[in-house]
Amino acid sequence: MKSLLHLAKRFLAKHPGLRRRVVNAIYRIPLLDMRLRAALDERDHPAWRRVDVNDLPEDVRTVYARLRHRVHR
Repeated sequence: MKSLLHLAKRFLAKHPGLRRRVVNAIYRIPLLDMRLRAALDERDHPAWRRVDVNDLPEDVRTVYARLRHRVHR
């Protein structure tokens, strides 16, 4: 089901007029809108959960380390 939703998302990205009409229709049904957004949320992909600190710039690494320290207190 998720692959079908991603296929539809790519199709609608190529057709902005149709996309606008579909989004307006879905927006009027909050439960459907919420579930579709959750299903299409790219951040659920495991790659979003991994952060390699070595790939970050030095100033970002400092902020990241501070945040992790505060979260894991």
